[in-house]
Amino acid sequence: MSVFSAVNDKSMSILDLAKIWPLIREFEGTRLQKVSERGNVFYFRFREGGIVFSPRRGLVPAESDSVFPVEFGKTRWSSRIEGKRLESVAQIAGDRVVCLDFEKEKVVLEWVREGNLVLLDGESKIVYALEPKEMRDRTLKPGETYRPPPRLGDIFSEDIEKLYESFRSMPKRGAIVAFSLVTSLPPDLVAEAMYREGISLDAKAGSLLFSHFRSVATKGIEIFLESLKDPSRGYHAGGWVYSFKPTHVTTDFVEVEFQKAFPEELLRRIIADITPREQTVSSVLEKTLEDYLRKVKLLEENISQIEQIIYDYRALVEDKKPWSLIESTLREKYQSIKKVDPSSPLIVVELEGIEIEIDPSKNAYANIELHYDKIKSIRKRLSEAKTKEEQAKPKQVKQKIAASGPWYTQFRYFWTTNGFLVVAGKSAGQNQLLVRRYLEDKDIFLHADIHGAAAVVVKTGGKDVPEKDILEAAQFAACYSSAWRGGLYTIDVYWVPASQVSLKAPSGEYLAKGSFMIYGKKNYVRGVKLELLIGVSEKGELLALPAERNPSDGCFLKITPGPYRKDLATRKIIEFLKRECNFKAREEDVVKLLPDGGFHIERWRPWIPST
Repeated sequence: MSVFSAVNDKSMSILDLAKIWPLIREFEGTRLQKVSERGNVFYFRFREGGIVFSPRRGLVPAESDSVFPVEFGKTRWSSRIEGKRLESVAQIAGDRVVCLDFEKEKVVLEWVREGNLVLLDGESKIVYALEPKEMRDRTLKPGETYRPPPRLGDIFSEDIEKLYESFRSMPKRGAIVAFSLVTSLPPDLVAEAMYREGISLDAKAGSLLFSHFRSVATKGIEIFLESLKDPSRGYHAGGWVYSFKPTHVTTDFVEVEFQKAFPEELLRRIIADITPREQTVSSVLEKTLEDYLRKVKLLEENISQIEQIIYDYRALVEDKKPWSLIESTLREKYQSIKKVDPSSPLIVVELEGIEIEIDPSKNAYANIELHYDKIKSIRKRLSEAKTKEEQAKPKQVKQKIAASGPWYTQFRYFWTTNGFLVVAGKSAGQNQLLVRRYLEDKDIFLHADIHGAAAVVVKTGGKDVPEKDILEAAQFAACYSSAWRGGLYTIDVYWVPASQVSLKAPSGEYLAKGSFMIYGKKNYVRGVKLELLIGVSEKGELLALPAERNPSDGCFLKITPGPYRKDLATRKIIEFLKRECNFKAREEDVVKLLPDGGFHIERWRPWIPST
């Protein structure tokens, strides 16, 4: 997975900012009461709520101090702006940079590159910088005039052929990252445009022709503008809130109110960033992995400079210059060089405040590969560490609890529209138990017409069962059969009166465990759809229903055979139940309701039968 798409690295894009901009501007004209800080996260508190800023994530409105589970401390420079009125909020150069204008002083919030916070006086001179830096394109130090971070290009204002030339100058870069850099479109939006245009998300920049670049640019602009038409609409998918339909992530997204859901999600991540965590081996490795991913990104962005440094180093060595002269010559020419170690040999460069070791015996691309090798090794160690930590956790002793409740609760079951109890076995042993002990005269027996299926019994109580209720029971039988695991969407189901079912094999034959003999005519329900509803009833009971049951109340998702693994489907169902149904479900309880196989998940609304 590329760096940009990792869920933990998600941040606010320029499109996200545009959609929540009205919420930020609501603070204009109000007085700033206090500025506080925790772990490079800043909270600008006003009379009602405030603005939270993270150089890693972006800025987001917060309703009150109560959202923070950790203590914030006072900043060194807050007295310069506390008590002053926020005259205006402005985005700088259409980038991920926002300026808060407090009368004479200004606070610039940047979440591009490594991110920064800069305090300016009335003449735009820097008074304070969270991360003082000297870069080749600007300097962020007290006394310097502030200059915003330059952009490589802008798809909305620059010539597309010129942008393509910049794009082609990075042939080894991933196409998504390179395209985002030269157009200023968010990486996720670029990925969506590429996906809709049928271009591989793993493509390198050098593999895309101009026609590909133009089609992605056109589609990207279209998605961007379409998203802005409705600022309130967003989509929750893959643990993130998107401004547009993220079909490159999944088609199983949930539509949400963006101006509510996105700030909540971003604030949740910012708080998680500053909440103390137990220092484990895996947490240390996660931090190391994050550092190496960042180093690789910087090396790729500065590959031409790295290649030139290596070339100059080798030339000086070949001329047999003294090591002290080699170091002084290189450091004079390249401000990014911090150290030249002749014993290793290694060159240490500093890019955007991060020190990176370069092996001058290898070219720039080989150095990048070395870092990728380390990333691969760290990921392997991280996986092993997590496994060990999980195994080391105290194991809960499970106590046997005496069975309680009605007899049918040990099986799968539901109640039909007209109040008939339908019971299904979970295994071959349960199938046999169900038929041997609980199948009574006048009951109805159902079974999917395929090897490997649940025995299903409709408890009639001697009453006639309407056709609709038999259809519901038939769908229950179809879903809990091997047809689901086989990826089928329909299957035939037969039903017979209890009197036609026997556990005795014909003379000279043998019945396997869970098998039955059916005598007489079978009644078939043809082409039964494999569709289940998973959710919570109006009584607050977690259950599975055949879609034919069509409950008029409760809170449900519909599942059908599909591509999602059972563990992933289980997580999505649990998230839905918590978010939409206000119901906290245990993983083991949800798993018990699911058939064996893969899943497709979608929202469900009760349908009204035609009259």
